[in-house]
Amino acid sequence: MGVQFEQDEPDPEPAFEVWDVNWPTVVLFLACETQWREVATMNGLDRRGLDYSAVDVTMRRLDAPDHTFNGVMIMERAALEAFGEMG
Repeated sequence: MGVQFEQDEPDPEPAFEVWDVNWPTVVLFLACETQWREVATMNGLDRRGLDYSAVDVTMRRLDAPDHTFNGVMIMERAALEAFGEMG
């Protein structure tokens, strides 16, 4: 379309490593990034967790192994803690 841009050089090393056995879970979790359930409160929006029905659809679309769901739940809990929305 005639638009040109300069691309930054990629980092020589990744920010973190993922074991091969965990890669399908990471891919699934990232594919569900827009599937958070949020509730409006007086303090703004609070994330409550992932919409598991949407996670299930994403699993089927990606043909993800069943064990990845458990891994996504672990990542969800860690994400909620990182977001400061779970004690």
